[in-house]
Order: sequence, then structure tokens, then C-alpha cells
Amino acid sequence: MSNVIVGNNLIAAITGGVFYTTALAITDYETDSPASILASYITGQGIMSSPNTSSDWPLYVSHRPDEPGDIGTIYDTSGIKDGRDMRTGAIEQHYGLQIVIRSESYEGGWNKINVLLSNLDSIFNTNVVKDDTTYTIHNVSRIGTINPLGYEKNTKRRHLFGANLLASITQL
Repeated sequence: MSNVIVGNNLIAAITGGVFYTTALAITDYETDSPASILASYITGQGIMSSPNTSSDWPLYVSHRPDEPGDIGTIYDTSGIKDGRDMRTGAIEQHYGLQIVIRSESYEGGWNKINVLLSNLDSIFNTNVVKDDTTYTIHNVSRIGTINPLGYEKNTKRRHLFGANLLASITQL
């Protein structure tokens, strides 16, 4: 493996300064969206169902259809870039996510998001397979608490609950 001088710095080369190997992958961005990866985890745990089935509580990624009434939606949002590992050059970041639960009843929606978030709180270096790619969800952190969002506008007065999250995910 050869070394590459960072910034063509001759002083670093002479004094044994900062080098990176050419085999280094500088980015650690995922092939799939973080929302779809977390959705695979949630449906795999049986907390919610895949929209492709006719089961209760389907979980959609990035859109909320009009029917059925009791559903969940997960969105990608702004995350936090924590910096770069100076030993490896890998980007350290936490992906932003938002989960919204819509329910016909207030108590039903509150219970569903509470169970969902309690399960996400317990994630610790968990492997998830999405299509043919394996990911490790290192952790999921809540930003705040459950947020009752009131009634869904222009609908049958269904209740909305939201939660904002940060997740650390890497592709294996």
C-alpha cells in the first residue's frame, strides 16, 4: 500500500507527517436512504408492517397516503456532520430522521409511537439487511420527546404524533 502526501506537503513527507493510504475510503455515505434503512428495521421487528402487505399499521418512507387511517411515515431530515476521523479520514455523521404516526384515535396513536420509540431507544450496533445490503445501526437518539401535532388538516380529524431522531448508520 502506498502513501499519499496530503496537500503535496513536502515538509510532511520529509518529517514523517500526515499521510493517508490510497486504499482509504474518505466518505461513509450509505447506498440507501437512512429512512428506508430504519424502516427495514422497524418492519423487521414487527412493530409496523410493510406497505406491500395488508397488515395493520403500515410504515411508509417519505410520503403519507390518504388511506388507511392508522399509519406511520418516516422521513429523512437534516442531520449533523460531526467531523472526520483524523486517523482514517472517515466522515462521522448522524442522520436526521422524523417519524410521524397518524391514528384514528388519540390513545392508539400515542401508544403506537411510544412503543416504536421505546424499541428504537434499545438499538445498539444492530445489523439490518435492506435489499442486498447490510447496515449497522449503531444507535438512534431522540431529539426531544413525543410531539402531539394535533389533527391532520383537511381530513377526517385523525391525530398526528411526531418524533425527531438522529441515527448513526454505517454500511458493512
